[in-house]
Amino acid sequence: MKETTHDLVQRFVDGDHKAFAELVKRYREKVYSVAFNILGNHLDADEVVQEAFVRVYKRKETLQGVGYFSSFLMKVATNYAIDLLRKRKGHSTVGEDTSSLPGEVQLDLARKVDTPGERYQRKRLMEEIYKALDQLP
Repeated sequence: MKETTHDLVQRFVDGDHKAFAELVKRYREKVYSVAFNILGNHLDADEVVQEAFVRVYKRKETLQGVGYFSSFLMKVATNYAIDLLRKRKGHSTVGEDTSSLPGEVQLDLARKVDTPGERYQRKRLMEEIYKALDQLP
């Protein structure tokens, strides 16, 4: 039987590190998706995932009063992603020149870049998610 998120959070607050590992396993992809949507790059999204869980871990005592762990976690991740955007505003986002890389590597990198249609769909989905989150108590 799969344990509820609430039970995992309670076990984590009580000091069970395995419960925290399970929470990370359950929510890391969701956090990554939100972060990637905001930042548009994989490295920054990975950083947000790591930092969001570190912040939750450090503030585990405050989780006792949190009704919805997933909303709390997404808020932490979103805030950190926005902070990254603010810090990097004005900095060039152009990466290194990839033209000297082997063709297979260039092709693999090109596959990781979203098409405009995919970006638009993700943006619309995120707008719907934020609307739904705003309606939560």
